[in-house]
Amino acid sequence: HPSSSNKISSMAWRRPDYFNEVIESLKECIGIENYIIYLSIDGGYPDKQVQMVDIIKQSGLNHKVHLCEENVGCAGNTKIALSMGFNEQDRVIHVEDDTVLHPQALLWFEHNLDYYKDNKHIFSISGYTNGKMNNQCLDGDWTESHVVGIRSWFSCWGWATWKRVWDEVKDDWFGIRWNEGIGQLHEGRQSRGDAFLTYITHDDKGSWGVPMNHYWRGKRFEIAPHTSLIQNIGFEDSTWATNEVHKYKQFTDWFKPDITINGEWEHFFTDDYLEDLV
Repeated sequence: HPSSSNKISSMAWRRPDYFNEVIESLKECIGIENYIIYLSIDGGYPDKQVQMVDIIKQSGLNHKVHLCEENVGCAGNTKIALSMGFNEQDRVIHVEDDTVLHPQALLWFEHNLDYYKDNKHIFSISGYTNGKMNNQCLDGDWTESHVVGIRSWFSCWGWATWKRVWDEVKDDWFGIRWNEGIGQLHEGRQSRGDAFLTYITHDDKGSWGVPMNHYWRGKRFEIAPHTSLIQNIGFEDSTWATNEVHKYKQFTDWFKPDITINGEWEHFFTDDYLEDLV
């Protein structure tokens, strides 16, 4: 059972309608009364900031809010939110202002944070999945929603990790934009480690999820659900995703908020896979 000191970090910027949907979904999460939400709201749109402060205040959820006076960007704001959580706790669940949760999402995160806390092969716990990610899954075409999966990936939409991981990345944290000419099909998009650094420019207003996957993760894995416990709803006012790109890359048909998943999570795939690693 979660303790009253469990943390959810969250970051938001200029999209109160989406943010309200996320907060409404959090209110339906089992165990939410045991959490404090550490929220950093980016600056640049003060009227939107005010609206989002009102939403979190009226939600009845335990929360602490940091307001950025200026627009620090996606990566900059995410670092603030994560720091707020990890300054007081050794594990944090991170959601954003456009990632809606399944009612059992917190149970999923807590179970796997416990189960894999000492496993150095595991970088993060993901709440998100879609059918296009099957080629990253390492455990076959499993179809039962209570079976725990594993991927050679980092998914940035609804995830959790431990302070051991945060301590690795916090001092080196950066966002990126791809250098000119590094399009979707360019080999640089598949680069990892130090090679990745040759294809990107540091930018705090850019993506932090890409360096998490391509750089800091190394050869470690994420634990992943079959039925997605997260839905990405954010294409309006996105910094990069058109409606078409969002539907293809971010929206998942595998999010089933109305079904109850068997919470007796089965780990036989991941146990077998991890046992074979040296």
